[in-house]
Amino acid sequence: VAASNVSGSVITNQIVKYDTGSNYNNSTGTFTAPKSGLYTISFNGSGTCYITSANIYIPTSGNYTTTAYISSGNTLKCYAYGGSMTSWRVTYV
Repeated sequence: VAASNVSGSVITNQIVKYDTGSNYNNSTGTFTAPKSGLYTISFNGSGTCYITSANIYIPTSGNYTTTAYISSGNTLKCYAYGGSMTSWRVTYV
């Protein structure tokens, strides 16, 4: 399943409060995992989060938090359905 099969548009140009290590590209909406491990991913709104290379899709609605293993160098993007996802956050556990 390719990222192009995800509905909605990639969330970009967010207000970035913290980006230790410059792992988030705000113009493309892409987070790149600096190291392998568990990451907590939190969402506000409705959309889908896609972790490349692992082909993991996380559908969300409302306020939602999940934990996923992401390998170093894998990327994560969040897509909004109709622009309804207002924010998302990734934290290394």
